[in-house]
Amino acid sequence: MNSLDARARYTRRVLEESFLFLLQEKPVGKITVTELCQRAQINRATFYKHYRDVPDLLECLVQQVLERLESFLASYPYRQFEQIILEVLNYMRREGERYFILGSGNADPTLSMKTFILCYKSAYPVLEEKFPQMSRKEMEMLYHYLAQGCGGVLTWWLRDGMKLEPEAVTGFISKLSVNTVKGFAEK
Repeated sequence: MNSLDARARYTRRVLEESFLFLLQEKPVGKITVTELCQRAQINRATFYKHYRDVPDLLECLVQQVLERLESFLASYPYRQFEQIILEVLNYMRREGERYFILGSGNADPTLSMKTFILCYKSAYPVLEEKFPQMSRKEMEMLYHYLAQGCGGVLTWWLRDGMKLEPEAVTGFISKLSVNTVKGFAEK
């Protein structure tokens, strides 16, 4: 049984690496199971033992990244917005090339937004605490406004190759968010 598990892990790893390589060259919609199998040096039947199709492989990889991030955020000891964003950016950078490729226009350009939605789960209690006077609907609108802007900055940062230091991006996101939220605090 152990050798089967090891073989399955190896097959998945080879498929994932081959897929990430191909994603650097072309969009997910142009990658075929045949060329993926040729690159990974496996047969089609083996591919279909693990994935339904190429988009399923992409979704599995994106889900893996998001699950690791969610686990990371759940174990993080403090819940200040700026610290959460900084840790997420550092996490994205550690994931490096994989995150960059999966978040590209060839794969899932919404990965940055999905990342920020996960952050929301950590940040929402902080917003609730700071703005008890806001209704649930107002809080949701505020969050979505912030998420779209922050998601856009994260997308830009990814596409720029994550060159800017996470602290600089965090500071920029924090300034934008604080100034936006400040207007609600003054009500």
